[in-house]
Amino acid sequence: MKRLLFFLLFLAVMMSVYAQSEIKAYGDSPKARGVIQGVVRDSVGPMDAFICEKDYKNKEVKFTYADRNGHFSFKLVNPADSIEIRHIGYYSIKAPITKDHYDVFLQRDPNIPEEYVGSRTELKMIGAFSPSDIHPLLYLNNRWVIPDRANWDGIDYTKDKFSKKEIAILLGIEADSIIKIEVLKGKAATKRWSTRAKNGSIEVWTKGHK
Repeated sequence: MKRLLFFLLFLAVMMSVYAQSEIKAYGDSPKARGVIQGVVRDSVGPMDAFICEKDYKNKEVKFTYADRNGHFSFKLVNPADSIEIRHIGYYSIKAPITKDHYDVFLQRDPNIPEEYVGSRTELKMIGAFSPSDIHPLLYLNNRWVIPDRANWDGIDYTKDKFSKKEIAILLGIEADSIIKIEVLKGKAATKRWSTRAKNGSIEVWTKGHK
């Protein structure tokens, strides 16, 4: 009886995880042209998102952004890799690259407070870079956050140390909740966060997170 209950509980958890986000592949094999494209949406409609190609070592080898209409397209490094789609405040999803067209549905993560969730139009592609083409990337409790650029006014984003007050302004949180701020530059930043952190990174941890 206990084994049956454990199995049913395990099955329910797995079904819940599977239902969090969904990706459907269709079309032809990507091996011919080496290009994939698709649309990202949530329960409201099309949305922007971060899309990356990951190799067998789970390393990001290429990335792009879906526009505000949810459309994305990029040339693959290796059609045998996997595709991963993420957006701040949503469950991410990863799947093997099997087709050249994708329909992606992202589910909101209720564990992420609304104030930490990026707006539906923040992740815009600017050339080949993200909105952090000038500023260092900002991570809150291991999640990528894109603050309003106006929040950087008056803050020297090239320095090696930031006060809790400055970080609180950037994130819109209480300074007293911050317990750790780590700044990485150059190779140290790109080694941890890939080429997205070419301008460095600022990692912030708050109370209640290890």
